Amino acid sequence: MWLRVAEFLHCTPTEARQRTTMPDFLELAAYWLVDPWGRERMDLHAGIIASTVANASGSRRRFAPKDFMPKFQAKKSPKELGKWFGEFAKIHNAIRGGS
Repeated sequence: MWLRVAEFLHCTPTEARQRTTMPDFLELAAYWLVDPWGRERMDLHAGIIASTVANASGSRRRFAPKDFMPKFQAKKSPKELGKWFGEFAKIHNAIRGGS
């Protein structure tokens, strides 16, 4: 959730932790549950507009917002994420001159 708060405040997660009290964080988290913000929400807004225009164009097919929303890779399992981060760490260490 800190990433979402940081995005909302236009800063890094570390800066968000420094600038935000726990009551403020909890209030922002509750606000996000009621009215989410971020890329997913913007994609939904764009999908609603695109599907409305497409449906008004006279096509026989009925479009839904999801027909116009990007499809991202399936979420990785914790094991897959661990492997990915391990590979990333190896590359990062090689670039930085570590082992």
